[in-house]
Amino acid sequence: MPLTHCPVCLGRDIPPDGPTPCPIMLIGEGPARAELREGRNFAGKAGKEYDLHYLPLAGLMRGQDVYTTNACRSPRPGFNNPTVEEARACSAFHLPRELRHCQPTLIVPMGAVACSLFDTPIDLDMEHGLPQANSLLGGEWEGAVFPVYHPAAGLHEGQYILRI
Repeated sequence: MPLTHCPVCLGRDIPPDGPTPCPIMLIGEGPARAELREGRNFAGKAGKEYDLHYLPLAGLMRGQDVYTTNACRSPRPGFNNPTVEEARACSAFHLPRELRHCQPTLIVPMGAVACSLFDTPIDLDMEHGLPQANSLLGGEWEGAVFPVYHPAAGLHEGQYILRI
């Protein structure tokens, strides 16, 4: 049975951060324990990877150059990753408003769950780091997309660790 409402809005919403409007929007998967504890996206180990490696390599700073959000704004039970269906249902509630406020020209989906939100499917294993044109929400937003692995990927799978 298809979801007809956001399954993760449990009153523990972790808001996005960053300037609006902002030309660059980064979309993660969903909050975990550290995010719930600190009340901001990418607050734990993945957040350190994001702040200390991902953004600096692109010449960007959090809170100044990028707008950061998640496909799901509330943590899943057990802090599991959201399913594709859950991510689509939750983002259908909050993402349209965020896109209007942010007005991004580039969206960076971080992880397979975030990549699943786009109108044209993104195979992250094949398209990681390859810019492309795509759209969201049935064409409500269109622009450049730069899919990347989630910052936590290297923490869980050694093959994804950035070697500098």
